[in-house]
Amino acid sequence: IKGSGGGKSILIFAHLDTEGLENRDLWDTDPLKLVKKGDRLYGLGSNDAKSG
Repeated sequence: IKGSGGGKSILIFAHLDTEGLENRDLWDTDPLKLVKKGDRLYGLGSNDAKSG
């Protein structure tokens, strides 16, 4: 997908078969939205890819 600017690109890889949200109250951010805090990204499924 071609972007509209000349800046850097980022690929965000996440998948739909994530763990459940039984403990949603333990999240500091909305787990269903990608949130940037400093140089880290938070969101459900953003860090559980099992691709070795």
